[in-house]
Amino acid sequence: MTAIEFTPKAGETVFSEDGRQAEYVAAREEGHIVMPLYREDDDEFETNPWAGEPQLWFEVFEKAPVPVVDKDVAEATAELQRLQTQVSEEYQKLNTMREERRALAADQNTIRERLKENEALRNIDAFLTGGITHFVKAEYVPTIETADETLMRSTNRSGKELRLLGLFGDSERSDVRWKVCAYGDGSGGSMTAVIPCLSLEEARERAAALLVSTTFPCLRSGKLSSYHGDEAVALAADLGIPVPEDIATKVAEQVRVRAAERLAQTRKSAALCTEQLEQAIEAARSAGVPIEGGAA
Repeated sequence: MTAIEFTPKAGETVFSEDGRQAEYVAAREEGHIVMPLYREDDDEFETNPWAGEPQLWFEVFEKAPVPVVDKDVAEATAELQRLQTQVSEEYQKLNTMREERRALAADQNTIRERLKENEALRNIDAFLTGGITHFVKAEYVPTIETADETLMRSTNRSGKELRLLGLFGDSERSDVRWKVCAYGDGSGGSMTAVIPCLSLEEARERAAALLVSTTFPCLRSGKLSSYHGDEAVALAADLGIPVPEDIATKVAEQVRVRAAERLAQTRKSAALCTEQLEQAIEAARSAGVPIEGGAA
């Protein structure tokens, strides 16, 4: 016979020896007919249990029975439960951190893609990690410098200081450009546009592109002087790019004109010196000063 200390009624809640909960149905000689109760794993508040298929339980209890164990065993069991709870909490923290890491990685990828969309912003990460080796100064005629030559400035006090380098926006052009200041504190108002490069080869390619897209057209239109023309032709030769025939002819003519002007100025200066010398000799003779090697 089943030994129970209460007489349950149909529909009441009862418990098995191992603590399972069920809805009581009816008593039988061999035991009790019950319908075990179940709920979803994520039903935190246990608000939606449902009854399963009827089962035969040999014993039922009004409350879930608690086994009587030795004190040491009870303490060890409690400690085990505490540790299991702690492990579960740590796993939850770990899962949260993994989710945050995945979200951060996704954000970083998004930022990288956005940076790639702007020419000036592509090399920010390379600059921060020391990957920039050269700069091209976008002057009338581009010049190539090492990173140290562009960024470091000699001073009388400390020997070296880092020039101010920054990103500047242009509202009219709707873009961002790198500029370097002549001084470390940004004073003086002298800012030069520069292009950061990851190698000397890239710097030469960027300088060649500027030469073709900017310098040559300015020389052709007369916006740049003949001195810039000399520099441009020399740079083009160094970079191995052809100089347009009209520009080469114009620069050559400018060089010829300057040479002729220098020659004329030299001759003028020589004639003046000769005249002054003759006057000095004549004055010395009038004064009775003997002139060695002078004209008779």
